[in-house]
Amino acid sequence: MTGRNFSSPPSREAPSAPSGHWQVFGERTVYASDRIDVVLADVQEPHGARVPEHHLVRCHIPAAACLVAHPERGLLLIRRHRFIVGTWGWEIPGGGIEPDEDPADAARREVEEETGWRPVGDVALLVRYHPSSGLLDQTFRCYLATEAEQVGAPTSPGEAAEIQWLQPSVVEELLEAGEVVDGMAVTALYAWLRRFGPPRRI
Repeated sequence: MTGRNFSSPPSREAPSAPSGHWQVFGERTVYASDRIDVVLADVQEPHGARVPEHHLVRCHIPAAACLVAHPERGLLLIRRHRFIVGTWGWEIPGGGIEPDEDPADAARREVEEETGWRPVGDVALLVRYHPSSGLLDQTFRCYLATEAEQVGAPTSPGEAAEIQWLQPSVVEELLEAGEVVDGMAVTALYAWLRRFGPPRRI
């Protein structure tokens, strides 16, 4: 735990802010680990209110995932339990990017570890986003693969209770029924459906 004094990151502090811009005067870390830091930032809101202890989390592990969308088999999804929020749901394979690992390679690795299927050929960036930009600075990257080969059993068997190839129409039904609640999966699936999926019902 650090002391009460705030540091002032030069890259985040601005002497004058444009309209709508938040100003950051400093921050202090109240908890630190190799995965996350819990931070209190001294900031000023655009309308002028000073917030001396704005809570945020700085994450040291960016994440990558891969949606495998085969033209015949469908979309490769896993069903798993998330104890933190107490839910079951369908997701796409994904996880943390190792130090010095290329994000696309991390996405490929996660597919193989969690499903036993290995993406074949190039993967393309489908969407890049911040999952909770008001609290967390982590970046998610979701890639798209259109081919995969089965290379064996998952090497991370605890990740998935089920592994299924599902047709896009079924995935749409799962989304509408609230059976897909993971943010990375929801974002990637809607991005894919918007660009490549069947015509949307109006």
